[in-house]
Amino acid sequence: KVNAATIEIVALKGTDLFTDTTGTKNADKSPRLLFVPEGDFIFSAKISATFGEAPYDGGALIVYADSNNWGKLLFERFKSGKIGVATTVSKGSGDDAYHGTRDTNHQYLKIVRHDSSYIFYTSQDGKDWNFVRHFELKSNAPVYIGFTAQAPLAEKFIANFSDVKYRAGKFTNFWQGE
Repeated sequence: KVNAATIEIVALKGTDLFTDTTGTKNADKSPRLLFVPEGDFIFSAKISATFGEAPYDGGALIVYADSNNWGKLLFERFKSGKIGVATTVSKGSGDDAYHGTRDTNHQYLKIVRHDSSYIFYTSQDGKDWNFVRHFELKSNAPVYIGFTAQAPLAEKFIANFSDVKYRAGKFTNFWQGE
């Protein structure tokens, strides 16, 4: 559901965007709202959610070329029961990385593109950003960016995105993505 202030994505049981480290297990069935940006950009949003008990429920900003080539900046419930930030970059095989737990039910996420590389950032307040990850994703096809949610095990998960900002152009501060 999209309105002037928020984007709500409802993920039902079995939805996920995942590739394991060997590339043999792949899930590409999460609900998404995507668009194709032109050139360099800075894209951010606040994600809010009420987390249940199921692990791996979450909402994310993504970079998506195809089912084998994508990056995900995810605010999720970890297997430990804690809520935190994880990233995955898939280039035929995936690599999961965990970036610490959070004490609130919201997080600001940001994706910056510079040429064919992407940079992920997180923030608690949307002002002071933390560099999380930098990777390259080349593609001959259009590369999309946008929003997704997942509920691989729970019956349903709802992610709300607000304070969405998009600016075409280059950053001047690598560490803040601004």
